[in-house]
Amino acid sequence: MPFTNPASPPADSVSELLKQAAATVYCRPALRALGSELPGDDLILASALSQAADGRDAKAFSHLYVAALYAGRRVAAEVLELGAVLLPEAMLLLQTALRLDGDVAKSLAVAVRSGRMGNERNAIALVAGWLDYERREVSAPPEFLALTRGLCREVVRMDQSFIRFILEPVATLSGDPVVANILNSETHADAASRRILEHTRKTATEPEWDRSIPSRPVAEVTLGSRATLKRALPKAGRNDPCPCGSGKKFKQCCDGKLSTDDQYAVEGVTLSEATAHPELILTARQISKMRPYELCALNPKLLIPELAVKVATRLALFNEFSRAIEMLQVIGREAVSEDALDDIAYGFFDAREIGALRWILDWAPGAVEVSFEMKVLLADPQERLQLLREKACEAFEAERSGDDPSSAQLLFSELGCAAILTDPALGIVVARGVLPVCGAINQDMLMEDIEDARDLLGLDDHEPGYEMIDATMQASLDQARHAIDIEKVRTETSSRVGKRDAEIQRLKAQIDAMQETLKEREDANESVTTLPRNQSTVRAAALAPPDSAETRDLRDHLRRLKDNLKIEHEERNRALRDLRAARDQLRRTTRERPANQETEKSVDHHPEAKDAATTGVEWERQALRIPEYSAAFRESLRHHPRQASAAALALAGRLAGGDPSTWQTVRALKLRPGTLRARVAGDYRLLFEIGPGETLRFIDFILRRDLDRWLAGSGR
Repeated sequence: MPFTNPASPPADSVSELLKQAAATVYCRPALRALGSELPGDDLILASALSQAADGRDAKAFSHLYVAALYAGRRVAAEVLELGAVLLPEAMLLLQTALRLDGDVAKSLAVAVRSGRMGNERNAIALVAGWLDYERREVSAPPEFLALTRGLCREVVRMDQSFIRFILEPVATLSGDPVVANILNSETHADAASRRILEHTRKTATEPEWDRSIPSRPVAEVTLGSRATLKRALPKAGRNDPCPCGSGKKFKQCCDGKLSTDDQYAVEGVTLSEATAHPELILTARQISKMRPYELCALNPKLLIPELAVKVATRLALFNEFSRAIEMLQVIGREAVSEDALDDIAYGFFDAREIGALRWILDWAPGAVEVSFEMKVLLADPQERLQLLREKACEAFEAERSGDDPSSAQLLFSELGCAAILTDPALGIVVARGVLPVCGAINQDMLMEDIEDARDLLGLDDHEPGYEMIDATMQASLDQARHAIDIEKVRTETSSRVGKRDAEIQRLKAQIDAMQETLKEREDANESVTTLPRNQSTVRAAALAPPDSAETRDLRDHLRRLKDNLKIEHEERNRALRDLRAARDQLRRTTRERPANQETEKSVDHHPEAKDAATTGVEWERQALRIPEYSAAFRESLRHHPRQASAAALALAGRLAGGDPSTWQTVRALKLRPGTLRARVAGDYRLLFEIGPGETLRFIDFILRRDLDRWLAGSGR
């Protein structure tokens, strides 16, 4: 009898078991039957589960997993590290996790960190992990607590109320006041929270755990013999012949009848081709709903470039880095837009995947906007400190010049975020230092990084940065009130100057008229005194000199008017000095640039003026424009996190104000001529158009990963 290594079960047996599992229908009777036919060797079963998970064979893994539980077989918790995402229902994870052998919570933590599961499945996995620690009466390690805090913060920031409800029992199970504070819950649960926790425990341990599995086979949607396939419509002008071949104009036929998301990406396929290769009939909408293992199974050579780019972006989002890179290599650089490259690169960055990030920057040089944080992540440890020093010097110089306060604030914010990326503990100290000078918009985003770093270090929730923000906000309010007071003084003083000018003009007119009258009388007196003595008495009487008393009164009145005029001049000069002082104080308070400096700045050539070629706008000569907000933009502001919406509104104001440093970052959308986009808070895009006259129309405010879908749907 040949020797058999017990660690290596027969490959044929494992392969045969996988085929049998994949061919089984997913319903209770069929899975129970599969469980009764499982080989008695636990090693064969374990190897089959492991191979199915490694190969992302969701059907074989799920069927074997459930069949083994039906048969009462031992299943190691380690299979969940790759298999948790393969289960057909997220709730099945909670119903079965505590029935496995080994450290269930540790395996679930690995699955959550993989990034391949959505937040709902991550939340259920963490709840099951805490129940596992409670069952074993073991304290959770700091890493598991940090993972829980991080997910809770993300769910709250994204306003995912349903997932927050799923996480509600975690506040009591963990006993962590930080988690309770994030979820706005209590570590000592009230009656309602206790009922939720008891229901969760019952779901995880009750004997009838298989209620989410259908009791009878579910008919699969297949292409029947009479099925027809939609065809994608090539681009056509409204007055062009319709590409469907009807002979009508496009606007009179198929224009607007089909959404691009509902169209297949090929001109037409046969039923046999569609059945053998599902890639041929995929739509953008289907891709957006596919899970990571389904995306990995797609053949990039059968996908058209537009859909292949969407698949690559989704793969990067799910941390399937090697598969995303393989997809990009098949597509080719020319078929991938700069926006898609940005999304994929930031997916690599968010996952801190340095190798993949370096690859895409080398593969598409100059196409990706490399942020300062990216530069720090890619640099060697010694170079990172040097980059931080240079950024600090740049921020200090920008603050000292006072030309553009928002530019200095952004530099300080980037410094704090990059410092946290370099070293969380040291970065928290640096970030606290820049909080007062990074601006209100950047403070909220920087505080999110500080919170994440505190969770990673296992610190409590008593962050002094919030007190700094409150103090800075109060100082800003006081400064604004002071500026308003000074503006009021300036207005009143300006009114005083205007009134004095009017009074001076009135007095001058009176003096000029009185001087003219006095001159006439003096001339008349002089002519009388020079008349010959032989002139008639009548002539002398007619030219008699004016009354001396009346002339004297006129001169006295003229003297008083001149004295009043002198007083008014002195008062006007005093008001002018007060006005200049108020203007200087207002300029210092609001850090307002002088008008002549603005004029000189506008005609200077920026050293990076060549970037305007990529935006299609001359950013250095932008005029003031009146902002207009679309209904979609207003709706997006209500649905996105408050910090991001505030940043979008602030950016819209700077764009409408013609701020050159802001317009320098604007890019044009190649697939939608006339539409511009600007980055907001890293993950968001502000879409706008230059309207007629002096207007700037803001179209929408979306996440960067939704840009392709937005373009495919021609906007909202």
